[in-house]
Amino acid sequence: MRTKQTPVPARGLSDDESDSEEIEAWAARQGAPHGPQPQAAALVDSGGAGGRARGAAPQQPEPGAAVQEMGAGDGGEAAAEAAGAVEVEGEVEARADAVAAGGVGIVWELDQDFVVQGSSKPRVLVPMVMMRACFPGADLPLEVRLRLEVDGHPWGVPFASRIPASCYIVAGLASFPELFGCRMIGLRRDTDSGGVPALTALLSSVEGVRVRKPDEWPVWLRVTEGVCSKRVLSAKKDMVRAWWPDAQLPLDLTASFALDGAAAGQPVPVQLRRSGRNHVLALRGPIPLPLGSTITSIRRLSPSSIELCASTAATPGGGGAGVRAARARPRPAGVGVKRRRPQRECEDSGSEEEACSSGGSSSSSSGEEEEEEEEEEGGSEEGADTDTEDTAVPMPSSRASGQRPTAAQPPAPDLQRAQRRVGPAPGGQPQRRPLQPQQPQLQPLQQQPRQQQQRQQQGQRQRQQQQQQQPVGARLHALALRRIDPPPGGDALAEAGCTAMLEAQRAAEALRLEPALFAAVCRSMQQAVGSSGGARLFLAGDYPSLHYACSAGDAGVAREWMEHMAARGGGGGGGGGGGHGGGGGGGGA
Repeated sequence: MRTKQTPVPARGLSDDESDSEEIEAWAARQGAPHGPQPQAAALVDSGGAGGRARGAAPQQPEPGAAVQEMGAGDGGEAAAEAAGAVEVEGEVEARADAVAAGGVGIVWELDQDFVVQGSSKPRVLVPMVMMRACFPGADLPLEVRLRLEVDGHPWGVPFASRIPASCYIVAGLASFPELFGCRMIGLRRDTDSGGVPALTALLSSVEGVRVRKPDEWPVWLRVTEGVCSKRVLSAKKDMVRAWWPDAQLPLDLTASFALDGAAAGQPVPVQLRRSGRNHVLALRGPIPLPLGSTITSIRRLSPSSIELCASTAATPGGGGAGVRAARARPRPAGVGVKRRRPQRECEDSGSEEEACSSGGSSSSSSGEEEEEEEEEEGGSEEGADTDTEDTAVPMPSSRASGQRPTAAQPPAPDLQRAQRRVGPAPGGQPQRRPLQPQQPQLQPLQQQPRQQQQRQQQGQRQRQQQQQQQPVGARLHALALRRIDPPPGGDALAEAGCTAMLEAQRAAEALRLEPALFAAVCRSMQQAVGSSGGARLFLAGDYPSLHYACSAGDAGVAREWMEHMAARGGGGGGGGGGGHGGGGGGGGA
């Protein structure tokens, strides 16, 4: 199918109908007795039930129909030439009107899979002619509002999306998994909504509907210096399955070239073979195509011959006339540059050639897996080639500097394998990744528990020193012993006695009493609170004396209280407690 630079919205004719008109016009110029031209039918969507016109404006009569009819009836050559001139002028005016209107309402035919085989993300490729007609002078990426239409019916609600520099619309399409089996058949330019360009993606759910010709496969391969030197092009898996389903690879073919519809150069032999999981076309001769041109399609002339059709007007990533891509702007060094891993050299000589071929094809053509990565980044195949050449800098290595690994520090196994697989770079120096030898971590692991134990001991010593330096009176004051009033009786009295004993033990620990003295104090307090009367006297007389001394920070009175309480452990707790309570109160005063 030929690609028109600018469609004619008023006529909406297909390529076959345009060819028939050209034949009739040529016959009219030769004086053949033709009648008036029949009005051509507009393209009808294959997915619609009742049929839907694919053109924007209603059908108009041919500009020179009357003149052509008169010229054909009279057989005059002057009338035929006038009819041809009128027809050309009308077609030019229609194209100018379409560009002036921004292409609103025009349907641009597509033939794409909504989800390419081997990919998990749906995408829509915007044709370059549509970009020139609908978005002249637009900066990419371009924010748009996209809506879907399946078999002539709206599907879902419009959503926000964008056209990146690669012209592949990806954003927002993954939320329609129910349409992954459909096929893209067209794009329609709608009226802008709120200042945002609006598009409608036309899909068909009819299985087996394909606008593409069976012997022509659309591709997008940029002709660069790397492609001309390596002479390796990537081939679509679907194309290989469709044209050579049972062929034994490698397969020898003959490739001819066509540039802008005209034959270019001489046919060269080409070999179709596998390169890992992909297929490549390895040419055995020079590529007679100019640098900067783009191979837009591959035609199968016979089972053993193909034709590579190229165009000088098509540019990848929206870089055509009137469209400025964001990736063409200069960017700072080191910003946004995606470094690629160096191509590994296979161990055997047979797989080495295929690996190199695979590297050439991936850097020069738009493979299915590379297209998905470049769609997310907004890049293109030309940008990928530039990044690969700019970032291919030689890395320093021990082998290049003449140093040898010593026996004490042998290189890691990963580094040895990387050195064997890396081949020489075009500059003559080896290109390697800066891998560092992995040193064992046994010594730090063994020293970690010992260091932790030393830190704990040092912390304990510091805490002990701080406690020793702190005065005893300050420690007693910091205790903030609780004030306990004697309850009326019952279980509350026993609980209050136990609480007072615990508070007195805190004070004894702050005084750092000897273990024997501490034990005697505990036994004495236990005897004192054993009965209800002794507990009441302990809470009313003994404990308040200790509480007052600790609150005042008087360590001497508090220690005297402890010694007196330990000495009265064998006597009666009630009377002794009261007498000491008075002495304690006097001492406090």
